[in-house]
Amino acid sequence: MVGWTLLIWAGGAALVGYGRAALGHLGFEPDRHPEVSHWLLGVGVALVVGLFSRSRQIRVGSAALIALFVMVTAALLALN
Repeated sequence: MVGWTLLIWAGGAALVGYGRAALGHLGFEPDRHPEVSHWLLGVGVALVVGLFSRSRQIRVGSAALIALFVMVTAALLALN
């Protein structure tokens, strides 16, 4: 159970770190708006939990949303 919790937390935290770094590069100051970090953490953890769901549709949807988030963020960083 502890391993499962750490895996979910680490995956969500990685998405949050990536999102915060991208927001900083795009001119948004995440430190001035801490609620954005909470929102990103909630979304990141929910997507990682979805990856480990029993339902194939939820796993595929979560993986697609994570990939979309990473690709759009990378594209925005490349354009900036």
